[in-house]
Amino acid sequence: HLPPEVGLSSPAAAMACSTGYLRVATSDAGVPQSAPPCSRRPAALAAVILAGAAAVAVTRTARRSAVASSEIAAPAGIVQFDALAPRANLKPLEYMRDGNPCDFNEELWGGLCYKKCVLLTHYEAAIRTSPWTCCTRHPCTPMNEKGKLSMNIMCTGYDIGGDGGCPHKPGACLLNEELHAGVCYQKCALLTGGVFPNRFGPATCCDVHGLGCLNPGHSWTNKSLDVGGGGGDHDPSTLATPHFPQLSLTEDANSKQPRTPAKAQAQASAQQDAPLRIALQPLEAMDDGNICADNEELYGGLCYKRCAILTGGEASIRTSSWTCCKEHPCLPWNQHGSVGSRLVCNGYDIDGDGSCPHKPGACLVDEELHMGICYKKCSLLTRGLYPHRTAAATCCKSAGLSCLNLGNDRTSRSFDVGGGAGDHDASTPAKPHPPLQRLTEKAADAEGASAPQVELHRRLRSGGSA
Repeated sequence: HLPPEVGLSSPAAAMACSTGYLRVATSDAGVPQSAPPCSRRPAALAAVILAGAAAVAVTRTARRSAVASSEIAAPAGIVQFDALAPRANLKPLEYMRDGNPCDFNEELWGGLCYKKCVLLTHYEAAIRTSPWTCCTRHPCTPMNEKGKLSMNIMCTGYDIGGDGGCPHKPGACLLNEELHAGVCYQKCALLTGGVFPNRFGPATCCDVHGLGCLNPGHSWTNKSLDVGGGGGDHDPSTLATPHFPQLSLTEDANSKQPRTPAKAQAQASAQQDAPLRIALQPLEAMDDGNICADNEELYGGLCYKRCAILTGGEASIRTSSWTCCKEHPCLPWNQHGSVGSRLVCNGYDIDGDGSCPHKPGACLVDEELHMGICYKKCSLLTRGLYPHRTAAATCCKSAGLSCLNLGNDRTSRSFDVGGGAGDHDASTPAKPHPPLQRLTEKAADAEGASAPQVELHRRLRSGGSA
């Protein structure tokens, strides 16, 4: 049986008809209809089968070709995304003298970096005692431990790294890299323009998760994917080849790691207000005509997560807040839609980080967007104790309705700030602010980007012709 949106004259229907599998067609209302008679001539059967196989092969080849080499020629003045060199420093945001060789939201245990127990348990049990357990206080006993062990045992529950993946060797990857099997590679989402965003092997990216990647139709393998994130930034300290997490990205070579947990905590507290090591501007392509973040697109005056990423490259043309279209003309049967459970700020109606769509521009690297305004991240302001922002001056231990419990909140004037305080850079605001277009596009084009330029960028991103 074929879905209603597949026409009876399509190659798929003809192929099913020729092999005897097409028995009943359905109308748009789901009412069974009789199928037209099928031809049984051997020559016709062979031709239909070959045509169907060729259509499948061409579709898969074209999909990979669209990623490997852009088939849409960029007009003068518009630089293609894949050709752009990184603009900002690729090194992650870290406290470089806190004695912690792991990422700032991780802790060292048994020679590996795990997500901090204080974050996993909302500060209820800050002492890690095993890959799967955290303790509230010394002495640690079964009576004062919290544990989380999922069905997979490994790399789930509390046995995770800071990004939710597997625990790893000390160090960190670059901002444009992802960790796979303990090695840092440039992100598949960047290398494939969002079409195959999930890494499945050193040289293989996939458009789904899990065992579905074993289907060749869902993956793309190419030696160009087996790279590190440092290529083209003209910095010898950022590697262009795959590499293990780098200690040089998490700790200054001249700092000495504290010998006791108490000394480590004291040193970390002293470093809380220390100047951060890198520039706070986000990593963006600054000459692509896109006044939103690189993983977003402009629609109706707001920045939404790109349809190409949301649909795995299947429907790259946004037609509403909740729908994406495969190709022009956009009709009900060639669109994908996702409303989600709450209608707004859900499904396809989201921005690049999964929150509500917002005005054009971006926040600083150490900021978060709340109600359309960029604030310094609660996780940084509270050292991970109250990581969820619920108001301009309020941070919460958890997300959702539990923040109505005053015991889970903390309110302070010091939380109502932007991310630029203390970095000695006049271009990074120290006060809360709307998203800044100069962080996503060069100043000459950003604030006054013309409607034709924005429309041209949207069409190039969505796969339309110039």
